[in-house]
Amino acid sequence: MRTLADFFGYGDEMNDHFDFDRLDIWGPELTTRLEDIVSPDVRKRVADSDPEFVEDARDTFFGLVEADAVNAAVAQWVSERPIAAYHGSRLTEAEIAAIQESGLRPLKIDDRRARLVRALSNHQDWTGNSHRLDEALELHGKGERAGRREGQVHLTLSRAGLVKSFNHYLTHGAEVDQHLANHVLGDPGIDLLRRDGVPVVFRCLVPPEIAIPACNRFTIGTPYPVPRIVPQWAYWLAKPERAIECIQADCGLVLYTQMPADWIGGVERLSDNDFPPD
Repeated sequence: MRTLADFFGYGDEMNDHFDFDRLDIWGPELTTRLEDIVSPDVRKRVADSDPEFVEDARDTFFGLVEADAVNAAVAQWVSERPIAAYHGSRLTEAEIAAIQESGLRPLKIDDRRARLVRALSNHQDWTGNSHRLDEALELHGKGERAGRREGQVHLTLSRAGLVKSFNHYLTHGAEVDQHLANHVLGDPGIDLLRRDGVPVVFRCLVPPEIAIPACNRFTIGTPYPVPRIVPQWAYWLAKPERAIECIQADCGLVLYTQMPADWIGGVERLSDNDFPPD
């Protein structure tokens, strides 16, 4: 498995990696890359179609081009450099430091015990319910009550998607923690998770030969992230300012081995004020 050091000269400039949310940078670059198969006339017709939604721009665009050729060209383009991916959670400063030191480890259900005890023991009836934690760990570990989770590291292609659309990782922490807390204490347990730790986002640069398979565990057809990239680019052709403002995606990456610490390019601590309670 390569580390970022193997990509000699790769740094934080956008031409050194692909960051889905930075459409303002990669949009013009992709236009240049596709100029042999997407003519100026096609780009103008997409722009003139005045699409209301991303899907409208996508449909217009694919009605004007050879889809397989475009998808293949974009797949090659995105595979040529590291891909930015984001991991969000709710952690203590000690936990943040441990990840910076050792990287992101695949989930082990028993490792969640410390956090659950720390958060849920603040409940007034913790003593009467603490025995349920062992049951919860068994059900959601070996029992896979809410799906298979052990042995996996989860990231996402889009920071904007993480922060705006599926930010429960930032407000309450690991999804499995939410299932465990709910099993032990119900809604009060979920509420207690919100008081434990701080919301944090790790920005990671993942080698493309790792990132692309990680996006495509069950994909049939065009491999991700291409089906996320092309529609956004088509919309940007028509409405560049709105496309840049609104870009986000739900596109997960799943790793099955520990992610090295030197893939972490930055750590961003957010404020709870960014995520007011419902």
